Amino acid sequence: MGEPAAGHHEHPHGLRGAHGTKIIPFSLHNVDEVLGDVGLQIPARVRARQWRNPIDPAAYRDVTPRLLRTLGSP
Repeated sequence: MGEPAAGHHEHPHGLRGAHGTKIIPFSLHNVDEVLGDVGLQIPARVRARQWRNPIDPAAYRDVTPRLLRTLGSP
């Protein structure tokens, strides 16, 4: 993948990643679909609330530990 694309993708301090990224409901829907596909979906009431209100990152805090348990990680 090498160097980042020239232009607006470059960060003035050389940082990489999703700094300040905004997630719109349709993008979040895709995230929730993938989590559902792997059996890690968050509760339906939480998903519905996030369509009307700002995203609550805490709703996803247990996804990684659940995935590690599913995979049998030590």
